Amino acid sequence: MIAVLNGVPGEELTAESGLLDQLDPTFTVHLVERYWWRWEDDPESDPQYLGQKRLGTTLRVPFPFDLTIRPIRIYMVTVTETGTVNTTQIKNGTQVVYPTAPTFTSAAFDTGGLDIDLTFYKNNPSTANIQVEYRKVGAIPWLTHATSFAHGATSGSITIAQEATSQTYQLRLRQVGIENYSRTIEVTVNASTGTDFPPTFTSVAYDSANSEVDLVFVKVGSATGDLQVEYKLTSDSTWVTHATSFAHGATNGSIVIVEQPLAQTFDIRMKQAGVTGYSTTRVVTVDAAPSTAPSNLVILSLTEIMECDWEVLLDWDAGSGSGLYSVERKIGTSSWVLLDASVAGTAYTTAAFGGILGAFNYFRVKQNDVTGYSNEASEYIPECDPHY
Repeated sequence: MIAVLNGVPGEELTAESGLLDQLDPTFTVHLVERYWWRWEDDPESDPQYLGQKRLGTTLRVPFPFDLTIRPIRIYMVTVTETGTVNTTQIKNGTQVVYPTAPTFTSAAFDTGGLDIDLTFYKNNPSTANIQVEYRKVGAIPWLTHATSFAHGATSGSITIAQEATSQTYQLRLRQVGIENYSRTIEVTVNASTGTDFPPTFTSVAYDSANSEVDLVFVKVGSATGDLQVEYKLTSDSTWVTHATSFAHGATNGSIVIVEQPLAQTFDIRMKQAGVTGYSTTRVVTVDAAPSTAPSNLVILSLTEIMECDWEVLLDWDAGSGSGLYSVERKIGTSSWVLLDASVAGTAYTTAAFGGILGAFNYFRVKQNDVTGYSNEASEYIPECDPHY
């Protein structure tokens, strides 16, 4: 017989059938996770004990210091409740740095370079760039600054346009692909000492109907130079001056950035000719270009290569995609049949096919990564009575 055992970890087992004496002796061993910590910037120090917990439970430990300023490395070793662990085992155990966001050490406005100097370092093995987000104190949305830093950087500078009065900003850091943020640091950007300032760039939006970027802005000061627009892919570092500029009195306008097969995100900023500095950088996503199917399908030749067997040579204009082409054929009012789904060029010669019944043969083409078909092209294949 098989006995049904009921037990709670750590308590004595009982047997419903009363046959416990016929079974091998059993006992429960609890596994626990033990945790230690040390300062991340002091790798030679011995880990300090945090506590332990059973598997599946939570260990909550308050720390009396700011981990966003000086992160810690946490070690975890799984042992039995009565097991012992030495320092070597601890350092070979599971390790994690907390927090995973970059450590943001300092931010200060440089009155000489007129930029904000940052010091920081990453806390995880990711090789993604470190981004800066900022906003004026009191503002709600965070803006991603156009300047980012390589994952191994520990310092860098960003520029936020000076205004007629000093402005206080909140800054924070994040590493691309990591959800957490660093602590927030406030820094004051001094007022400009000049009488003219970069334009105030209020908003940017993509107008899908007209395929253009709409800008709202206003100049600051008495300078009469034209307002210029610079833009770059968010993933790039090279700014390009747009061919479109605006008279100094303008307060809005539009520019065209050519649509590509895939949607692209751009950073845009403005400056006034003869005035030092740039506006705030804004971000806009330009729609993907509308896709176009292959067109102008024609039958270049219809050849009877042997009695009752025909060959058709097709040609067409390319679609807007980058994929291969599919060629389909139907006879009369029958259903379309796929002839080939991996045509690399814009011409195709069919395999030999028969035309015994006599009917119109229709052909059409589509590009595999674009919606829609080409026009249909047709030829009448005469009835054939083969002689044997």
